[in-house]
Amino acid sequence: MKGTKAFAALFALLLAGTPAFAATAAPQGDVFSRVTARSFTGKALPLATLRTLTAAAFSAPTAVDQRSLEFFWVTDRGVLGRLKTASPYATALDTAPAVLVICANMRDTRIADLVAFDAGAAAEAVLAEAAHLGLHSVPMSLAPVKGRIEGSQKALGLSRDIVPQIMVAVGEKAPDAVSGASAKRHDPARVHLNTWKNGL
Repeated sequence: MKGTKAFAALFALLLAGTPAFAATAAPQGDVFSRVTARSFTGKALPLATLRTLTAAAFSAPTAVDQRSLEFFWVTDRGVLGRLKTASPYATALDTAPAVLVICANMRDTRIADLVAFDAGAAAEAVLAEAAHLGLHSVPMSLAPVKGRIEGSQKALGLSRDIVPQIMVAVGEKAPDAVSGASAKRHDPARVHLNTWKNGL
């Protein structure tokens, strides 16, 4: 009986010309609910929220478990303005109530070439947790552009061995924000199984 029902379901899919995986429900979870926003209401975030987002960043894996990242939350408009001077295309800095600058402490780093991996993993964890909290976010690169790195070091009063990698702006998006939902960007043509020629 079970086999008959399974065959009937498969036959119905074949008749519809629909791949079996397409019949599953839409992806669920915090990563899929994430929305990129580049303008925010400016409403301040509680310190408890910043601590939760920081905990998410610390939960991310790091290469050879080197754990050399330093996290700087910026909420002061003056400091945000100086960061914007260092990274003029980072328009989210104009309105974001809080920006996390993720840096590599090179004194504690064993494999310097992998700090970008560490910072990216931490940033992604923050993006996912922000979505879980009902907030919006956008990542903005600093490394490897020398001028952005040095400018943000100056803005934050950092020594040369604390190297900014990436920023993440977090807050409530403005009603007219230019935004995009991450779940809508799936491209099956860029997914491969075992070899270049096989799709998934």
